[in-house]
Amino acid sequence: MRNISMAYDTAVYSLWFGLNYGSILTSCALYKTLEQYGKHPALIQKQPELWSAHYAEKDNIAGRFVYQNCKVLEVFDSEEDARILREDVQTYIVGSDIVWNYDAVGKQSGLYYFLEDVPEKKQKIAYASCFGGAFTAKGEIRNNCGRLLHQFQGIAVKEYKEAELLQNLFRITPEMVLDPVFLCDKQFYIDCANRSAAKQVETAESFIFSYIECCDDRKRQFLLRGNDILMGNHYSPLRNFIDINRFPESKALLKLEPAYHIRVEDWLHYLIHSEFVITDNYYGMCFALIFEKPFVVLANIDLPNLYQYQAILQPLGLEERIVILQEDLKKKEYLFRKPIRYNRVNKVLNSMKYDSEMWLKKQLGISLSSDDIPSQEVKQDQEQRTPKKTVLK
Repeated sequence: MRNISMAYDTAVYSLWFGLNYGSILTSCALYKTLEQYGKHPALIQKQPELWSAHYAEKDNIAGRFVYQNCKVLEVFDSEEDARILREDVQTYIVGSDIVWNYDAVGKQSGLYYFLEDVPEKKQKIAYASCFGGAFTAKGEIRNNCGRLLHQFQGIAVKEYKEAELLQNLFRITPEMVLDPVFLCDKQFYIDCANRSAAKQVETAESFIFSYIECCDDRKRQFLLRGNDILMGNHYSPLRNFIDINRFPESKALLKLEPAYHIRVEDWLHYLIHSEFVITDNYYGMCFALIFEKPFVVLANIDLPNLYQYQAILQPLGLEERIVILQEDLKKKEYLFRKPIRYNRVNKVLNSMKYDSEMWLKKQLGISLSSDDIPSQEVKQDQEQRTPKKTVLK
């Protein structure tokens, strides 16, 4: 029999099993945020039809981190867990990450991440879920997605392009929120990093953290140029991290020596203890912001999800930190020398965080505290930085 103290009241449908540091951390962050709010959440195990069986293994990079830090319902292996999910759990949360991306997820999982199998009487919430900038499903599949989305009591997204998709396709106007990684208590990340084996092998020498998933020669050139500039400040060589799923190909394209398949704790350790972050990854950028690191984001001009970076950097006044690789890179070298005024950034970021927490707590029926309400000055600053053209009517 399951111990009554282990009962769950909230089920989280996410892509925590994705072999990607961002997918793992955003799922765990939502889980930990719910715990902070007094909930008893559980992450749902990978649907068997989605991707290969390797993604469900407990001993891969995702499994080792998640099973150590979260509770997981093995609903496809255990009749008891399936019963708990069906009868005991009252709140179902989808998010975050590209759970509604039809090409990456929906072709195999069907309407699973639209909570097709959850009864209408249950509470359904989507937090920071996204389509990946487009929704390619047509006909009956698209109609069924819309029908199921209208059963949700609350839907929130991270970017205005995602909001426009919901509005245009399904006549749903969602809330705008921050990614869960910003809501989670920062101490959780620090505690995880403190368990890293890297602590035993690293020196106190300053270093640059690079996380490049989509490697190409222009990124390599700018990364090395940044290394040359920063090495003048007594930095030690780069610590390079690349795409877990395409390691050999990415290594060949980067033409540098990367860290091989390190654990999530190690990834956090290196980022937290770095002096500068160079990345082309959304979550590399997010954690640079969380730990107040100077950073640059490398992006090709035709990057489909460039809007993701702009959505958060623009209201923070940091859009200049995006380096478009097809432009004159010399004009962006000043970013390696320019500090970020995090006292100003954090005021706006904390205001955005408060709004996100207020929405999520409201959906969960949790009383709000007035202690952390941001000042009117900060609220006005945030509103001035938010582009008016993206506000939905």
